[in-house]
Amino acid sequence: MDERYLDLTQENLDQEHLCCAIADKKHQQGVDSKKAWLRKQLPLGHVFHKLDARGKVFIEYTPLQTAMVPIEGDNYLYIHCLWVSGSYKGKGYAARLLNRCLDEARAQGRAGVCVLSSAKKKPFLSDKKFFMKHGFQVADKLEGDYELLALSLNGSLPCFTDSARRMCIDSQDLTIYYSPQCPYIPDCLAQVARGLLTAQHPPSPGGRGKRGAGQGAALSLQQLGSVLPGQTADAASAKRHLSGKNAARRSITALCNIQKPSAGGRK
Repeated sequence: MDERYLDLTQENLDQEHLCCAIADKKHQQGVDSKKAWLRKQLPLGHVFHKLDARGKVFIEYTPLQTAMVPIEGDNYLYIHCLWVSGSYKGKGYAARLLNRCLDEARAQGRAGVCVLSSAKKKPFLSDKKFFMKHGFQVADKLEGDYELLALSLNGSLPCFTDSARRMCIDSQDLTIYYSPQCPYIPDCLAQVARGLLTAQHPPSPGGRGKRGAGQGAALSLQQLGSVLPGQTADAASAKRHLSGKNAARRSITALCNIQKPSAGGRK
């Protein structure tokens, strides 16, 4: 069994692959965006630790205070992603990756480690059973089966912010909050935009969209950590964007108005 692991650094970032998007060319834009994002996050304590092999075997974690998530906790590490797939599953890699994070938390004198999960298994969320097996407990819950799991090292526990409990924003637009952290994000955003356009203007029997003028609904893309004049791009400001009454209007990176096809052409 290959047991050589490495951390992504400023020096090796260009040469190393990102485990979560190895071969799929449609996600190359996302890979480039993530590497640029990592260059900014690594100095803030972000860790991308992976098996030195061409496979999806890695863990990604960061100090909670620099994680762009609506979670509060004093001196915690937050696990963004723990992924072991394919032929590597069932061989203990996930446990070793998790132990690396826990060992680092103890060495740094952290209060504990937390991760987002769910009462019932959901795509792209951590497996609750795995973490509970390794000593985590449910620290907080949200509507929709979302759960915050934590392994406390000093008795304190993190919790969701009040804004996360409200699950609403001051906007009628379809609003997506995102960051460049996941290589799948650019393609997913494009799929949502195409799906919204298709739903509003389904193709006619002749194959074209409905003709006419005017605007459809607005799709608001809110990149967390983006910088507006006079603002600082950090996790604290991102959390404030998510907690205020006018959250959707304060962290705008792009506002895309989906247009109806013009007469005689496609949009």
